[in-house]
Amino acid sequence: MGAFLISWELWQEMTFVLGCCIVLVFCLGIIKLWWKNQTVRELETLGAEKRARGSGHRSIQG
Repeated sequence: MGAFLISWELWQEMTFVLGCCIVLVFCLGIIKLWWKNQTVRELETLGAEKRARGSGHRSIQG
């Protein structure tokens, strides 16, 4: 990797590193968003099941 950057000017190296960091942060954000959506989807499913069970018990009692 060092030989790759040796022939570059300092500003080119810094711009390349900055670009890599931006891409990394973007990818991490997408992964976090996907993970959060999966968690919310699971919680919504559990909540719907809990409501369905709860309303079924009320109709039997009432």
